Amino acid sequence: GTPVPHVSVRFEAVTSGGGVTQATDQTDNQGRASTNMSLGQAAGRYVFLASVPNYSWVSPVTVTGTANASAATRLQVNGLAATAPNGAVLPVQPMVSLRDGAGNGVATAGIAVTAAVASPFALSGNTTVTTDAEGVASFTNLGVSGPAGPVTLMFSSTGLTSATSTFNVVAGAPAIIMAAPNAPTAGDGAVGSSVPGAQLPGVLVGDVTGNPVPGAVVAFA
Repeated sequence: GTPVPHVSVRFEAVTSGGGVTQATDQTDNQGRASTNMSLGQAAGRYVFLASVPNYSWVSPVTVTGTANASAATRLQVNGLAATAPNGAVLPVQPMVSLRDGAGNGVATAGIAVTAAVASPFALSGNTTVTTDAEGVASFTNLGVSGPAGPVTLMFSSTGLTSATSTFNVVAGAPAIIMAAPNAPTAGDGAVGSSVPGAQLPGVLVGDVTGNPVPGAVVAFA
């Protein structure tokens, strides 16, 4: 245990993202060598190693440091399904997490996150959810209704940069049937004869907001 001066000690970061300000240092009269460790941007445990290259029988020393997430600055939403039926619950429900400036998850409970869409779209279900102990707000019954096409779902929380996710609204379940534009609603013909094609009726099947529904079976009687 006697201090050994003038020995070269090597320092290195084992964990990616970590670093040392001085890779080598000579021991002083007290047998001490030092450097400064720097932790990476990602939250988690960082491992550093100190070794004596010229003395292979000396076991390296492991030093660890932990980088903790900073305060939340923004929201992040998981990827939603590319399409969602009009008027129905979203097939993949949003999960919105708190993130710091480096993108690390921030575990803070009780933060209210609110979902919204711009007109002419409308939301159904619970539009405001609070984060759990892991800092995640999990929506469970959110749905969107409106015209078929792209819609951007916006998530906001006081003091934080908002997050968005865009997907396509597609026609929902059949809900209404109406005469097709410019289609005849009546036809004439002799008894026992077929109605001329130009006089055949046409109908349009739509979902709850009138989006045309493809593939719906229509029975004429």
